[in-house]
Amino acid sequence: MIKQNRHDPYWLQVANQMKQFEGLVDGYNSANPTLPLTTMQLLLVQASGDLYDIIPAVVPSERLDFSKMNTSVFDETFMMRSSCSALIRVIDGGMDIAAGHNTWTDFGSMVRTYKIMNFQYRVPGAQRISFSSKPGLLYSKDDFYATDAGMIVMETTNGILDEAVFKRIKPEALLTWQRIPVVNRLATNGSEWTATMDRHSSGTYANQWMVLDLNVWAKAQKVTNDLLWIIEQLPGYSRRGDVSSVLAANGGYWPSFNVPYFPDVYNMSGFYDAYLKHGDQYSYTKAPRAQIFKRDAPKVTNLESFKRLLRYNDWKNDPLSLNEPRNAISSRYDLRPTNPTAFGSIDGKVSSYLLAMGKDLMVEAQSSPTHDKQPVFDYATTLAPEIPHWGEPSRWDFGWYSMF
Repeated sequence: MIKQNRHDPYWLQVANQMKQFEGLVDGYNSANPTLPLTTMQLLLVQASGDLYDIIPAVVPSERLDFSKMNTSVFDETFMMRSSCSALIRVIDGGMDIAAGHNTWTDFGSMVRTYKIMNFQYRVPGAQRISFSSKPGLLYSKDDFYATDAGMIVMETTNGILDEAVFKRIKPEALLTWQRIPVVNRLATNGSEWTATMDRHSSGTYANQWMVLDLNVWAKAQKVTNDLLWIIEQLPGYSRRGDVSSVLAANGGYWPSFNVPYFPDVYNMSGFYDAYLKHGDQYSYTKAPRAQIFKRDAPKVTNLESFKRLLRYNDWKNDPLSLNEPRNAISSRYDLRPTNPTAFGSIDGKVSSYLLAMGKDLMVEAQSSPTHDKQPVFDYATTLAPEIPHWGEPSRWDFGWYSMF
């Protein structure tokens, strides 16, 4: 396709992405000749998000039959497949707007790298892209990006609760790790970003993507049309739209917590059936994080209170957490009274109009399970079964740092 469409700016950027991947393969094996990795192994690293859906599509025995699970097993399975909380909020009395994200994964993945890529590609979108990531990845995977085209981009994973959806996956597509860098480089606004993201989509790594257009904020200094676009994708289907009016109707905040917003995506993903059978955990309005955001997001007034909410976990005292440390904006499965596991929210990333546009894409980031109201995570003292964690310190008591 690259050869057939070499004059198409889209496919030119796909070619650039694949050339960068070739450089990754050559560079890694040049630096590690005694421990080489094959092209396929490094492709699997890039596609780790897409594999969430590719594996059960290709290997039916790997599919989870949700229809046969009782509620406790279903909840446990869903929550361990959930990934991330995100928030957009007008702050400082309407002078600024912030976007933040925390990643949920196993704690053995806490070797993090903050990356800034600056490629002068002569395209209308971004030249410089700043993002949280991990070693060996050419994209974020978390995902959280700030671009010099004036956009903050992030996602939370919705996932798929209806195995029939896997049948719609087709291999004639581009995976997420290929599309995201291309879209970030080409798009100049939220509508373009979501439309380009839908081009040649695999539908795998079924996420809600949010695009906050800081150029729109710069012109209006208030919530107005085209400030916030989202796209939710499934294999064989996607829906995108301008949700700025919803942001305004909410009093200046938009939450994201692993439940689809668009009703058709919600139904097709299997969430409605899960809600009928298993309860509020699968409701867009009644899920614990939905209720916590509704209660606490309007109280966020500045960047510091924004960061506190993004890292919030007070599961012993907050009735909305239902006595579960997983039911928080920043989850801590290792603190569960029974069956603790080294899984949960491992970071926080926050930027805003004033930070990103005024200070060279500045992002404030914290790497560690939340310890604002909870004990610091330490492999030496945790009750969770030990997992591989090569290259990590034992104690995770890090604060916030500026990335730019």
